Formats: sequence, C-alpha cells, structure tokens
Amino acid sequence: MQLPIRLKPILCAAFFALWLPATAQAVALLEGVWREVDDEATTSVLRFEKSGAVWTGKYVQVSADQASYGFRVGEAIIRGRLEGTRFTGEVLLKGVDVDPACPELGVGWVPARMTLVHSGRRLHGAFLGTLVEDGNACRKTGTYWRQYRLQRTE
Repeated sequence: MQLPIRLKPILCAAFFALWLPATAQAVALLEGVWREVDDEATTSVLRFEKSGAVWTGKYVQVSADQASYGFRVGEAIIRGRLEGTRFTGEVLLKGVDVDPACPELGVGWVPARMTLVHSGRRLHGAFLGTLVEDGNACRKTGTYWRQYRLQRTE
C-alpha cells in the first residue's frame, strides 16, 4: 500500500520524535560513576566523561589489588565511542605476571566491545586478552575475549 505523499513527512517526524529521545537517553546514561563488577579483588570505580565523540572512563577509586599493578586515581582505563547502546573502544591493561624480557606483551590499550543493558544501569562486554605459552610468557599463542562489566553507582 502506497501512502499519500502528504503523510510521509508526518511519519518521518513521528519516527524522529520517538528515536531521538531514546538515543539521547542512552548517551546521557553513560555519564557518571561506574563500578567494575567482575572480580571483588579488582573492583575499582571510574567516572565516564565525554569529549567530542569519545567517552573516557577515569579511575576515581582504585582497589589495592589494581594499585599494586600500577593503576592510579585519575588514570584513563577505558575509552571509545557509544552508538546507540553499543560501546566500541579500548581498555588499558597492565601486567599481572609480566616477564621482564617482554614487558609489552599483554599490556597497553586493547580492543573492547560492550553494550548498555538493564535500562542503561550496566555496561556488559569484553576486552581482547592475550594467551601466552606455558613456561614462556614472551611467546604469544593466541587471543581471547575476556568478560568486562561495569555497573552504575549513581
């Protein structure tokens, strides 16, 4: 069925009236304070801020465990873009069992993919981890997606 030409602009306006507030709400929901929730020993708190099209999460509270790896308050830990409810970016990793002969392996900014869920109260996804050979931490054998989840605290 073909719509009369005069109805098409009205339908387009109705679509944008419904779509734009939902998009703005998803963007606004990323602002604020979030807590890492995957491991109690490494639970730290970060605040997301937006600069241009890029969101950056910086630590406002660092767990003792993560501080022992060199993470500090004010340090950027996650950055990327939010499109609708999809977050695509990177997270910062610091070495847990880093071999002094190859300190760069498994350390630095790695890809991350996440999605806003639970009415924007949680950000669930994963970051790309590195697999190394047993007994030889300098030999990369592969990669895997490691779960990473954040929960809004405000």
